[in-house]
Amino acid sequence: MDSGCGFRVLAGFSAGDQAADSIARAIIAGGVPIMMLGSPVPLLCILVILKIGMDIWLHTKSHKADPLKKREKHLDQKVERGAKKNSEIRSEDPKS
Repeated sequence: MDSGCGFRVLAGFSAGDQAADSIARAIIAGGVPIMMLGSPVPLLCILVILKIGMDIWLHTKSHKADPLKKREKHLDQKVERGAKKNSEIRSEDPKS
């Protein structure tokens, strides 16, 4: 069943049940390696490295030029230049 928000809703389970289930899975997924390694430091280092990598990737992605926005900006500049030229022509026009 689809919730309409892009999330799959499991029949017979409330949203709270599903959230609790995913939190439990996250705790287990993080807890097992910590217990095997005997220290949380290696996983913390991996988490920090992944976080920095994600930040760098998102930063570069946000600065990539969107071709449509570039074109819109170019067209806006052309319109502004055209309006400026029209106002200059009108100011030189002896009829006005």
